[in-house]
Formats: sequence, structure tokens, C-alpha cells
Amino acid sequence: MLSVRLANLSDSKEVFNWRNDKTTRKMSHTNNIINWEEHNHWFGSNLENNSQCLLICCIEETHEKVAAVRFNLQNNIAIISINLSPSMRGKGFAVPCLNEAIDCFISKFSSLSIIEAEIKSVNLASIKAFKAAGFVLDRQDKDIQYYKLIL
Repeated sequence: MLSVRLANLSDSKEVFNWRNDKTTRKMSHTNNIINWEEHNHWFGSNLENNSQCLLICCIEETHEKVAAVRFNLQNNIAIISINLSPSMRGKGFAVPCLNEAIDCFISKFSSLSIIEAEIKSVNLASIKAFKAAGFVLDRQDKDIQYYKLIL
């Protein structure tokens, strides 16, 4: 079983390491390595910003961190992204993490009706996971596919 909670400062180092992982960078919209100072500024801003929600998915029994799921609120739409721990990839955690994070998020922001994911066309694992979580392809623009979940 998985649990989801709001991120806190103690999660910063792991999220930093996950973000700078080679595969993560390849599948991200920005491929560059992020330095610690940039990350700390971004992470702290996420924790303090009411239009952003950063959640951590953990294995309930061990409390081992599995993924970070982020929601950015923009005009009654939440843009979602997920970053799995490199050690957790390929183990079937992406879809349960998405589902649990979405449930947690909508319990806090019940007025939202649309969640959108922006996924690189080459990121087949994310496309598969988001589709399995109920997202449908809305449109494509160059190398990015936009998936939408209507709540």
C-alpha cells in the first residue's frame, strides 16, 4: 500500500537527486542539471506557494519514498507531473502514486474539474501510466502530448 503526504523540507535532498537523474532529465522539459541552490529556491517556493502542491508518495509499511507528484494550479486547471525515484521505476508504482496523489489533491482543492499532464512524446512509460490513471490525449504540439483528466 502507498500513502501520500505533503512534501516538507526533509524531502528536498531526495527530490533533488531524483530530478538530476539522467533519465529524469531526458524526460523533463528542461534537461539541464539543476544545482543545489536553484533546487532549494524552487523547493522552498513550492512549499510556500498556494498555487502549487507537492506531494510525496511512500510505501506505507517502510515509509520508503517512491515519487514526488506536483500540481501547479493555473486558471481552474491543475498541471500534474510525477517524478519516480530511480530505484522505484519499473515496479508498478506510477499508476498507484498518480491515483493516490490525485485523490489527496482533490480532497484539498475540490473546486477543480480538470487535471492536465504535459508529457514528452518519447516518454512512453509516463504516457502509459497517465492513460492507466484515466487521462486521455487532448492534443499534441511538436514533441509534447497533453493529457487531460476530467474530474
